[in-house]
Amino acid sequence: MEIREFEFGVFLNSGSSNNTISGNKITENAQGILLEFSSDNTINGNNITINYGAGIELDYSSNNTIIGNNITNNDIGILFYVSSFDNAIYHNNFIGNTQQVYDYSWDHQEYSNSINSWDDGYPSGGNYWSNYTGVDSNHDGIGDTTHVIDANNTDRYPLMYPWGKSSPVGGINIPVNKLALLAPYIALASTILVATAATAIYVKRVKRRKKKQLTPLRLISPLFLY
Repeated sequence: MEIREFEFGVFLNSGSSNNTISGNKITENAQGILLEFSSDNTINGNNITINYGAGIELDYSSNNTIIGNNITNNDIGILFYVSSFDNAIYHNNFIGNTQQVYDYSWDHQEYSNSINSWDDGYPSGGNYWSNYTGVDSNHDGIGDTTHVIDANNTDRYPLMYPWGKSSPVGGINIPVNKLALLAPYIALASTILVATAATAIYVKRVKRRKKKQLTPLRLISPLFLY
């Protein structure tokens, strides 16, 4: 469903819980999705783009799951207004937002900082951030350094590629979320390949040596036929 040009694309308030917002294109609204005094909801698989305020805003809303969304080109990717804790936020793509995350407490010290979870552990990973500048030296699809949001919020395992996209590994396209799981098997396959090549070279050399040793006998052997 496309939700376009409203004050709020989707608005849950007054204790709304156990709802799922999924599979929508939410664009060109004042606010994309607003949760107010709402908990235990799931926001997943949405394209939340070009909203003039926040793509997602949480006000007094906790224990929600925000997973697998494209949050792109909004004024703010995700906004925490006041007291929104213990939300699980991972496998989202934060791309090209003017400000990826904003917490109201940053500029209003009288309010508490909202503390949330920004990854699903290793190797599942966290979110993709278009402004992340870290590297991936072991090629597991996870950045080597964390993505710090503020003193109390960190994506410990930022993704090197957008969630749902593929990254090239040995000429084969492997989904980025599978890279870390496949890493041990790729290493094992490489070891077997090297060992097989070494064995083939050894066998070839042995055959050459045997051939050299047998050559005189083949030349001499006809003489014993007379």
